[in-house]
Amino acid sequence: MLKGIYSFFERLKERFDWVRDVSVHMAADPISKVKLFFGGIWFILNDTWKSRLSFTATVSHFDSQNLFYFDDLSDYGLFCEIFLDNPYSPKKYNNVSTIFDLGANVGVSALYFRLLYPEAHIHSFEPDPSNLKQLKKNAGYLGNMTIYDFAVGGENGEISFYADPHRGSSSSTQKLRDRQLELKVQIKTLATVLDELNIEEIDILKFDIEGSEEKLFANFAGYKKIRHLFGEVHGDLCNAENTIGILKENYSNFHLYPLDIENRWYVTAHN
Repeated sequence: MLKGIYSFFERLKERFDWVRDVSVHMAADPISKVKLFFGGIWFILNDTWKSRLSFTATVSHFDSQNLFYFDDLSDYGLFCEIFLDNPYSPKKYNNVSTIFDLGANVGVSALYFRLLYPEAHIHSFEPDPSNLKQLKKNAGYLGNMTIYDFAVGGENGEISFYADPHRGSSSSTQKLRDRQLELKVQIKTLATVLDELNIEEIDILKFDIEGSEEKLFANFAGYKKIRHLFGEVHGDLCNAENTIGILKENYSNFHLYPLDIENRWYVTAHN
């Protein structure tokens, strides 16, 4: 029982730290700081299910700022992961005009790239219906974005997708929790997408696709078309050794960073 109580307060502290850190480090102005802090506290108090609260706040990073639509406590966790832990590298690369965001979720990664590359066109891929609603709202604030409501992976056709109604970031092509709801979504290979969109080169490809990365990369041959690649390898959901080996074979400039979660890594690769 004491272990359970301790675990509860550890989770509560982690969530409060999310809210504090995003409010302190990401708010662009005093009003946004107040909205982010008290909105986050409300999300914590209502975290047994999605609350009815939603709001916009202006966030700032890379000496730039933009509105963002907040709808859930997990948004704060994503901000901490993407902006404050900074897995996609703080370096700004030259001549970035085309960005692919695989597993776009609600748009936090798109915001990151928008603030760093104001002129780039962002192609966001997200099959989860709940995430899509928030992503589309944020696209209105981010601009110069195209949203695709299908998964990108190792095949073309239709697959089972397991949407988490409480945590969109936990949705996956694999059944991981009892609360996940099975639905059918369209899936396309990366080669098919490039061909359909008539795109010859991707300047930055970001992936966070909950274990589907192994099939994605095993069935792709056009690595010379991707200049910079960032993403998460879920070793608990796929064969990480195989996935990392494929990327190492195709990128001479390759780096691997272990995450706090066991068997998960961030990778960066450059041509």
